[in-house]
Amino acid sequence: MRNLILCAVVFLFCLSTYAESVSILSFNVENLFDTLDDKDRSDESFLPLQTKIQNDSIIQSCLRVRRFKWKKQCLYLDWSEENLKAKMTNIEKVVRASNKGKGPDIIVFQEVENLRVLTQLRDQHLKEWKHIGFIEGFDKRGIDIAVLSKKPLQGKPQLHKIPFKKMKKARVKDTRGILQVEFQLDDKTRLVVFGVHLPAPYHPYQFRIQAVEFLNTLVGKLEKKDIAVAIGDFNIPRDEEERRNILRGRIDQYWQAPHLEYCKDCKGTTYYPPKKSWSFLDLALVSKSQGKWSLDPKSFRVENGLNLQKTPESYPKSFDPKTQSGVSDHFPILLELRRS
Repeated sequence: MRNLILCAVVFLFCLSTYAESVSILSFNVENLFDTLDDKDRSDESFLPLQTKIQNDSIIQSCLRVRRFKWKKQCLYLDWSEENLKAKMTNIEKVVRASNKGKGPDIIVFQEVENLRVLTQLRDQHLKEWKHIGFIEGFDKRGIDIAVLSKKPLQGKPQLHKIPFKKMKKARVKDTRGILQVEFQLDDKTRLVVFGVHLPAPYHPYQFRIQAVEFLNTLVGKLEKKDIAVAIGDFNIPRDEEERRNILRGRIDQYWQAPHLEYCKDCKGTTYYPPKKSWSFLDLALVSKSQGKWSLDPKSFRVENGLNLQKTPESYPKSFDPKTQSGVSDHFPILLELRRS
């Protein structure tokens, strides 16, 4: 009898050691570039001013930029190591404040230039998130999707190139793939995270539809007991979703959309001043798994509790190199998965 009780206690203890939840944060950090000139990427804006002054080819490249705001940034922004460190410090504050001050288990970043700057962010600011998921993409600006995690990755990351139809080559160069990283949860369940950064709204909406449909094919290949999360910058403005139903009617078979189901009173993650409108450009889709893990419906939220993230009007505040205030023009989002 004593041995039976002992076995029961050990069994219950083993069950209690399983993690009951896993949290995922998505954060578009808006142009997290290092200070070096990568010859195969259009990173001229994000270089130290001294580097620009000494290189006539960089100046000429900046002068060819059409939009005045971006041309001015390219010519005069001093993207120094000091400013990069300040931006990273602000990113760190936001990450650590999230999840009620506990920080997430997994972070999915968008707009990271390369492995070099991602490693610098981790080593100098986010050491606990020691595991990296990253593949150099083909975006001409060099902004990629990246993962930092407290949990070890299972296998190697994959970068899926979205098979856009009827897209000109010039547009293809302005797109990113879908980064797939996998984790094994404590009860051996497979967690598949798809890091997303879809074509920007100035591209035709049909390309965002194609990307969502491609996501459906990816999740459709998984086992029913797996749990999957597609998370990141979907670049679908509120008015576009209302007119085009890019998500509604297309994701119902495979996904839940927590921002639609459980955050109906939330304003969004980005603010567009010309239209005075909020949008959920950043969102998450959670697969309708038949396994033990599922979305905690109360967990989805916009992480915007720090004043350094916001303008006086409470809009997302981009990083300002002159004052070293602000972080990004996007607010991050967070959700938790729980084991039943």
